Amino acid sequence: MMRRTKTLPPTIGEHMRLRSTLFILFAAILLVGAVTPAMFSAAQDFDLVIANGRVMDPESGLDAVRSIGVRGGSIAAIEPGPLRGRTVIDASGHVVAPGFVDLHRHGQDDENYRYAAMEGVTSVFELEVGTPDVDAWYRVREPGRLVNYGVAIGHIGVRMAVMGDSGDFLPSGPGASLAASDAQVAEMARRIDDGLRRGAVAVGFGTAYTPAASPWEVLEMFRVAGRHRAPAHIHVRRGVEGVQEALANAVATGTPLHIVHVNSSAGNDISRMLALIGDAQ
Repeated sequence: MMRRTKTLPPTIGEHMRLRSTLFILFAAILLVGAVTPAMFSAAQDFDLVIANGRVMDPESGLDAVRSIGVRGGSIAAIEPGPLRGRTVIDASGHVVAPGFVDLHRHGQDDENYRYAAMEGVTSVFELEVGTPDVDAWYRVREPGRLVNYGVAIGHIGVRMAVMGDSGDFLPSGPGASLAASDAQVAEMARRIDDGLRRGAVAVGFGTAYTPAASPWEVLEMFRVAGRHRAPAHIHVRRGVEGVQEALANAVATGTPLHIVHVNSSAGNDISRMLALIGDAQ
């Protein structure tokens, strides 16, 4: 049951399409006076016009001054000439672009959301560590926030719960140091499956933080993600072997894979790890 979850890009790492969302990148456009009473007219063609901005669209390669017409919450026109609207924002000297998507943001509160919006980020996701309780995570943020948001069901937190680890964000005891029994692995898989059914948008892994998790245990969690076609976001174990493990699991289970901040796990092996990822792509 996918509920309450905000938008996730159809392909991990892809910018949200221009026709689905936009954001004026410079916070100055939000200053009082950017929209004036003289710009309103009840008998115009569009609900909103963003005029005279430098429109940049990574998907099509557009980079030019354009006027954007918005009707019913969707972009209805992008034209080189002027457009009429009930509300007109003069974006001269500013950039208008699709909202940026942050797939790895641990800060998930109102203050962080405000800074994200000021940076031009319109969607923020906690997809590495994630959460062990999807319902509780979304409940805290209802009925909504400044930006779109979403969360992964996290193997780290689920493992901590099953293994009786009292740590907070990351394991501090058996969640990191003890091997799991077959029954415990099965319970982790059940909880991850339930989290995906409750609205998680991915499965998060941090095998660097759970060194006692066997390769088989991690593979079993990938199997759950693969059945749901949910992407796996993983902070790999250190070194080339960590990337090999993640790639093998993704191939074996048909799971879309995102290796997070590879630079912090690579050390001197960065070139080899990037080469492996390139080969897999």
